[in-house]
Amino acid sequence: MIVETIALSKTYVADKTPPTEALRDINLDVSEGQIVCIVGKSGCGKTTLLNIIAGIVEPTSGEVSVFAEPPSKAHSKISYMPQGAKLLPYRNVLQNAAISLELRNTLTPETIQKLTELLDFLGLAEFPDHYPIELSGGMQQRVVLARTLAVDASLLLCDEPFISLDFNTRLELEDLLWQTIKTENKTCVFITHDIESAVALGDQIVVMSPRPGSIWCSIDMDMEMAGTSPVVRRRLPLFSQYFSEVWQALRESEDSNDKT
Repeated sequence: MIVETIALSKTYVADKTPPTEALRDINLDVSEGQIVCIVGKSGCGKTTLLNIIAGIVEPTSGEVSVFAEPPSKAHSKISYMPQGAKLLPYRNVLQNAAISLELRNTLTPETIQKLTELLDFLGLAEFPDHYPIELSGGMQQRVVLARTLAVDASLLLCDEPFISLDFNTRLELEDLLWQTIKTENKTCVFITHDIESAVALGDQIVVMSPRPGSIWCSIDMDMEMAGTSPVVRRRLPLFSQYFSEVWQALRESEDSNDKT
């Protein structure tokens, strides 16, 4: 198991405000090679859960393991792709994409060559010397994707990375991300509030209830969907069926929360 959480809970405590229970009793398993998409209403604790898996936030109670280790010991195997581009304006495309290699002290001629090939794969071969201000939003996000994929990490944690992009660019990057994960046998936990993205990308979709976030249900894709790229998957008859199933689950989780 790549990621495992057992009875995981998180409550934020501040001096002058009441405690905020963000997560309650999360039991989640992520197997090798899977893309697990976590969907839920804004504020349900999706990002908190991702940050706990990444070792950025400590849980209040429960257990979490990544590659059978505490997250703090598995950080070299994890790559995190946050919301928004977050590029340094004074560094060009190649320099921005290489930041993750620098931070891990793995910047060598060999890794630079692989990064150059990755930028080519992502459609940025002609722009290594360009600066963020010279790039479109979609191109900037491709640089962030390159930065995420540049390190030799087996687990990708993605927090709504394409949320600000136009629909066509989002489709392209979803497809590139899916191809990379499947080709290199990586594992991914992908946070989104967009049902279409979850159905297009996921091998498994985890639906979370509103705060305090808990797992309402888990939906596994059938073999036809799981083995198909996002662009092609959206054209399959099963796509609308899974969309309806996830949408209904979200409604039921919200209705149940309103009654408690």
